[in-house]
Amino acid sequence: VLFRSRSPSPRRGENELVLRGQAAKKGKNSAIAMALADIQHTLQRRTLDSKLAVLGAQHPQTISFMIDIANCWYEQGLLREAEPLEYQVVSHRRQTLGESHADTLNAMYNLAITWKSQGRHTESETLQAQVYDHRKQALGISHPETIRCLLQLAGLWRRRGRWEEAESAQRRAIQIRGEVFGRDHPDTIEALSYLGNTFKAQGRYEEAEAAQLQVLKARVELLGRQH
Repeated sequence: VLFRSRSPSPRRGENELVLRGQAAKKGKNSAIAMALADIQHTLQRRTLDSKLAVLGAQHPQTISFMIDIANCWYEQGLLREAEPLEYQVVSHRRQTLGESHADTLNAMYNLAITWKSQGRHTESETLQAQVYDHRKQALGISHPETIRCLLQLAGLWRRRGRWEEAESAQRRAIQIRGEVFGRDHPDTIEALSYLGNTFKAQGRYEEAEAAQLQVLKARVELLGRQH
């Protein structure tokens, strides 16, 4: 599961310009929506070129627009187009705001998620580890953003067969979220489901089943059987 971060406005998945993904979900007028998305992509590229020519690459309006269209392109699956913009935003944020600024960390996190989606796991892990360390120092280990970074790292470790690291991180996330939000909170249950997947990937089926049954029970109680 990939979580994107965007402050102060909503992150990817909540961008009103994303036509391609919406059409796929609704299953209606997909051909028209795809054509509109292609037109939109062309217009966005022309607008970006105009801002670069008039304002320059370092202007706040240019950077803000880069973030917006990178979000849109990521949702549309245009990772090759989104990644260079995100890299440029990270470089700009580091130069102007510093490595540990919240906006810089958000940009780094987004780039790491894009790299993960591209299968560039080593680069993604390195960048996510930096974000995690900064957020842990600035916000504390119990902050939701810190835990989200920890779970992202755990997901990478699981995918790469680093079971002990993944399990340890997921157990820690479950413990912290349980203490902060409660054992039956959706975020706590979400972390437990990830641990169940880690058990399953290792062939530890009894532990995986126990974890997933606990997840199912909590979600039925919270959302109902028909959700």
